[in-house]
Amino acid sequence: MRTVTVMMSVYNGQRFLQEQIDSILAQDGVDVRLIIRDDGSMDATRRIIEGYGDLVEARCGDNLGVCESFLQVAFDAPLDSDFYAFSDADDVWETDKLLRGVTAIEQCNGPALYASRMKLVDERLNFIGWSPDISGKLGFGHALVQGGLGGATAVMNRSLFELFRSHRPRRATLHDHWLYLLSSGLGEVRFDRDSRILYRQHGSNTIGGRPSGAKLWARRLTEVLQKDKAKRQAEEFHEIFGHALSTEKRAVIQKYIWHGSTLYRRLSFAISNPLIFNNKKSKLFYAVRVLGGRT
Repeated sequence: MRTVTVMMSVYNGQRFLQEQIDSILAQDGVDVRLIIRDDGSMDATRRIIEGYGDLVEARCGDNLGVCESFLQVAFDAPLDSDFYAFSDADDVWETDKLLRGVTAIEQCNGPALYASRMKLVDERLNFIGWSPDISGKLGFGHALVQGGLGGATAVMNRSLFELFRSHRPRRATLHDHWLYLLSSGLGEVRFDRDSRILYRQHGSNTIGGRPSGAKLWARRLTEVLQKDKAKRQAEEFHEIFGHALSTEKRAVIQKYIWHGSTLYRRLSFAISNPLIFNNKKSKLFYAVRVLGGRT
């Protein structure tokens, strides 16, 4: 039976953690190894994890934040599994979630990533909608700026995981954004328009919530004022892996990371760039940031 190491980071997750652990341990058709890192929780999270005994490998440490904590649990994981997956602490997986991902990429020869849409549910798991279908936008130009693929849906083969482990990023925006860059730049991505994950939306979502109204505009204002974190991530990716990219992909990332050196270059890049956005509003919003020198 194919082995899958599932890596989870959790912070103050006592409300929903047990339900998610149970759904992971109940996966059909694969042999699951579950590793959970408690990111310095101050509630009953650690006690819940330890209550599973040998069924869960517990890692406890200081609070590092979501990106660094996921990186830590990934870099602590063994390298002897057939496949690897990330998990959030507040979702619920249907019993064939991992098997569906494994089946999609098990014939791939090189680094390969499976990801999918998500069924959005409320706190009581009532269906409220779907995450966007980005199947027509996937690619390196999309990964550079949008992140796009939810780490909670990700399943990767050992080849991609070894690539992920070959360099610990210092400027990654999120662990799953870095994973998407690696797979789209140096491997392949298989995207599932269906879903086997119930992606819970609640008031305490660290990432993945659906902001609207004042929260949405506050986030956009913050993005305008801040420097482009995705560009800093791309610069590190280029430094480490640029030599391994195809000529076409290398041209895309170089145009992206070097476009801000002069006003003429920013104007040219704002008008015509090789990046792929989720929608027209995102593309227009990014052009404003480029012209304002915030990228």
